[in-house]
This record gives sequence, structure tokens and C-alpha cells, in this order.
Amino acid sequence: MIVLDLPEEESRLESGVVQVGQDDWPGIFIRGDEALYAAHLLRMFIKSGKDLDKISMMGIENLASLLESCKV
Repeated sequence: MIVLDLPEEESRLESGVVQVGQDDWPGIFIRGDEALYAAHLLRMFIKSGKDLDKISMMGIENLASLLESCKV
């Protein structure tokens, strides 16, 4: 995964929608502490053994992994 290192801002960037240029879709920026907590909640859900189809479970696992990738 490529980490985009932006110049430091005067104020801290909060979680929310981020638009880069006008020709692309907006994305979501999630601060690391919030991302790790969301990943924790997803991992707890996965461990609960709730019945989901395999494709949905794979999507949840991939999202949890993406959120955890902000660990340094």
C-alpha cells in the first residue's frame, strides 16, 4: 500500500470526506485512532460468528485490514 505524505497543515485534519481535484470521486479520510477502533469493532463482529455469506465476510475482513493498515 502506498502512503501519501501530505505537507503538514496548521490544524489537524479530522475524519471526513476529502476531495482531491475536481475530476475524481471524493474519498473518506479516517484518523488513525478512529480507524483502529472501527477495525476493532469489525474484528469483534467477525469473531462473533454471525451468519454472513462468504463474499460479505471477505468484504468486512478486507475493510478491517485496510483500517488496520494505518498502524505505524
